[in-house]
Amino acid sequence: MPVKEKTRAGLVEKFETSDDFLRAAGGKPSAASLTGGFEATRKNEILTLFILFLIAFAWGFNYVVVKNVYSAVTPFTYCASRFLAAGFMLMALAYYKLGANPLITNRKDLGMLALISLGGFGASNLLMAVALEYSPASTTSIILSTSPLITLIIAPVFKIDTFSSKKFLAILFSLFGIYCIFMDGQSVAAAGSKYYYGIMFAVLSTIAWSIYSIFSKPLLEKYSPLVLTANAVFISSIMMIPFAFDGLVSTKWLNLPAFVYASYVFSIFFSTILPMIFWNICIKKAGPVTTMTFSNLTPAFAMLTGYLLLHEPVSANQLTGSMIVIISVIIAYI
Repeated sequence: MPVKEKTRAGLVEKFETSDDFLRAAGGKPSAASLTGGFEATRKNEILTLFILFLIAFAWGFNYVVVKNVYSAVTPFTYCASRFLAAGFMLMALAYYKLGANPLITNRKDLGMLALISLGGFGASNLLMAVALEYSPASTTSIILSTSPLITLIIAPVFKIDTFSSKKFLAILFSLFGIYCIFMDGQSVAAAGSKYYYGIMFAVLSTIAWSIYSIFSKPLLEKYSPLVLTANAVFISSIMMIPFAFDGLVSTKWLNLPAFVYASYVFSIFFSTILPMIFWNICIKKAGPVTTMTFSNLTPAFAMLTGYLLLHEPVSANQLTGSMIVIISVIIAYI
């Protein structure tokens, strides 16, 4: 029940409790209110932590899910078709929730939307698909894991997030852990003569992913995570069509192996739609630097699921590296 109402230039302010009134008046709220607010904040932080762990697990598990898909569908074709399906589904969901056209049409926001969609999300996935053709997955994973460091450096320059020495050290620590996970991977010689092309594309992909995570935050102040995710994925998927057109046309979609259809279901819903929505929610709540730090858990979860489901061997170095990554990410968050 309102304690007080006051009118100023036609604006009515309502104070539901005495603490609300004290805050507005410049006074101090009660100790009970402060304790309740602190507990609510801690619950939100724990929930965000849990969600980011789930996202990292889903993306790590996705490596296992699509491990054999490229034997039936080319990387570009799989990438484009997956995001086309996800983009249309996200737009339909956003339309259902809004009851109106969810496309962002504000001219002031179109430039930023194009940056995070074409130069960020879309470019990152296409470049990574090329990188994986030329260099080992272990190498590209290590390079992709530098994205939190890039985000930590770039975000403060544009005043989108703040620099933190603790997070900087935690990210470096996690990079060492990731190196331990993959130090037993394929050699440069085994990767072939185009190894350094893969390195270049992986670096560009990493920068693009950092761009998406950094510059989506200003738009999340104006649009819901669902609307922004729908627009970014939909626009990116359209961008991918020219690169995958031949494969999209020539693939016999009704004659693919059953495991390919199963991988599409997982990748579309549990590696794209749901994770991307919650990823943007976490960027809005925790900032791009903290959120990006959790992407370093993906290689560790990929190793874990590969061991459990595909019986891939795991060395002591890999176990040590995984523990280092997990500890460093927790340190960066708390």
